[in-house]
Formats: sequence, structure tokens, C-alpha cells
Amino acid sequence: FIPQLLPTPKELQAIKKYKGESDRLNTAELFFQQLLPVKRVEDKVAVVKAMCTFNEHAEEARAAFKTLEEVCGQVMNSAKLEQILLMVLNIGNLMNEGSLDGGVEAFKFESLPKLSQTKSADGKTTVLDYIVETFIEKGARETLFLDSDFPDIQESCRLSINDLCGDVNTLRKNYQLCKTELSSMKKDQAP
Repeated sequence: FIPQLLPTPKELQAIKKYKGESDRLNTAELFFQQLLPVKRVEDKVAVVKAMCTFNEHAEEARAAFKTLEEVCGQVMNSAKLEQILLMVLNIGNLMNEGSLDGGVEAFKFESLPKLSQTKSADGKTTVLDYIVETFIEKGARETLFLDSDFPDIQESCRLSINDLCGDVNTLRKNYQLCKTELSSMKKDQAP
């Protein structure tokens, strides 16, 4: 049932004012006439729509959050990523030795893009180049290949936290709409 099929307020007024025989009305007008005694018909239609789509939308959101949870677990359990980030931290401390920024125990992820921008004294080699070369020289080239540690990363890249939050809010709003209409219907039936 599509909300666009509901009569407009102007159409409802015209049907309410009509005093003639029902057999003179066309199919749409008869339909509108049948809707006249229904209280909050727009809300009821919205509830039906919400109920028809709720499980599907909830399952889609559940699957997306499950994917994000799996990827977060993969990130947290990746020994290779830990080695790379430890190298980044050590190089950052080495570069900042003797300054107030030396000897830190953490760094902000926002600083990672600087690895490809910060150049060495020769003006050619970036910090990222140096990190890669260091792993290769140590015979740990495989550490740089993270794709096997993150099998679900491609799927998770297509997900947006903002979209997922919006989906959850829509589900919450639809649930509240159903709850409110149920309460209103109970009041309508009360003696």
C-alpha cells in the first residue's frame, strides 16, 4: 500500500461533502469514501510500511555492523600491522630525539599521511620509503603485505558509519511510530 494513494485533504473534503448515491462515484472515490471513518489513516499506512520493511532493514544493518566488528577484530589482532605501527612510532621517536616530542608512546592516526610527505635530508626518500626499505633489509618483506590479515576490508570500505547510524535512527523512529500508533489504537478502543 503506497502512501501516495491516500486522498489529499482537498479530496477528503470533497468526499465528505458528497451526499449523492455511492454508485455514481468512481473506484478511487469509493476507496476514499471507505477511508473516511479510519482515524489516523496516514499513520496506519506508515506503520504498515514500517512493519513490512523493518526486518529486512534491521538485518541489513545487523550484517553491516557484523562486518565492521569483524574488521575491527582483524585490525586488533594483526601482528603485521602492530609491527608496522611500532616501526612508525620508533622512527617518529628517533626523528624527534632531543625534542619535547621524543620518547612518546603513541601517535595520532591523523599523522600517518605525513609519512609519505616528510622527506629525508636527500629530499627524495620519504619516511614511508624508509620504513619499507627497513622491512625489506630485515628480510621481513611479508610484513608489508597486510591483505591476508584483513579479508573483510574491501566489504567494510563500502560502509559508512554515518549511513549506518542513520539506518539505526530510521529503525528506531519506525519502531516508535508503531508503538505510538498501537497506543493510540488502544485508546480508541477503550470504553
